[in-house]
Amino acid sequence: LCAGLLFAMGRRLVPERPWLPALIFISSPVPFMATNTVNTDFMLTTMEALAVCCYVQARFGGGSRWWIDGMWAAFGLAFLTKGPPGLLPLLVVFVFHFTHRRPGFSLLRPVGLLAFVVVGFSWYAVVTQRHPGLLDYFLGHEVYARIATDKLRRFPEWYGPLITYLPTLTLGALPWLALASRKVRQAGLTRWRAMPEERRFLWLWFALPLVIFCLARSRLPLYVLPLFIPLSLLLAGALRDLPFTRRGVTSLGVWLLVMVAFKGAVGMFWVTDKDARLFADRIRPML
Repeated sequence: LCAGLLFAMGRRLVPERPWLPALIFISSPVPFMATNTVNTDFMLTTMEALAVCCYVQARFGGGSRWWIDGMWAAFGLAFLTKGPPGLLPLLVVFVFHFTHRRPGFSLLRPVGLLAFVVVGFSWYAVVTQRHPGLLDYFLGHEVYARIATDKLRRFPEWYGPLITYLPTLTLGALPWLALASRKVRQAGLTRWRAMPEERRFLWLWFALPLVIFCLARSRLPLYVLPLFIPLSLLLAGALRDLPFTRRGVTSLGVWLLVMVAFKGAVGMFWVTDKDARLFADRIRPML
């Protein structure tokens, strides 16, 4: 689903090769290895991609304003998935909207806002009403403790981003990041004001949430998994003229086979208490 959404956004943002962002995403190590993990990070990535895809269709694709309503509903799904972190791309959308004003283009639509509230908050309202004290847990443990304290002991040190996010975003985007860096060195850096609006939006989508993740005191590598969506689009834009020779396609095929083999080896030989098969063995007698 993420690859399909990237293809849809690629048609608007990388029209020369709309399939390239999806290819980069599925062949980058971090998204590839994260696909079989059972947590909310990949679902959150999908919901955020859906929301921004709707915005891209409305802002850069000349689509109907109903896309904005779809954006709000998708952000409701993102909030339902993981709470406040799901709204970081919404912050990006608002910053971009107010710094790149377009007459007659509005983000505040009653239908969309209603969908956001109903989809995003109804479940929280029900469970906090049924379980007294749960709201304090959500706000205190899941929000405040993660952002402002080292209570969860997830790399809270000042250098935490260097050992969690830096290798995740660099090694996790190989080999495409290495190819793009070479192309950028050859072409030279583009100044912010000279960039097309679409590329400015992608840079904001990548950089602004990353800064917030770095400032928060709870840090884990997969927190930045949603950033591989804008990163894939940025890399595709830098590599839009990259020739795909027979040797290059063969190398990519070998790379994918190596990652499949590595994932299989991890699943077979890595012993961990988070292995879902162990959990299945425990609940099977109950069934």
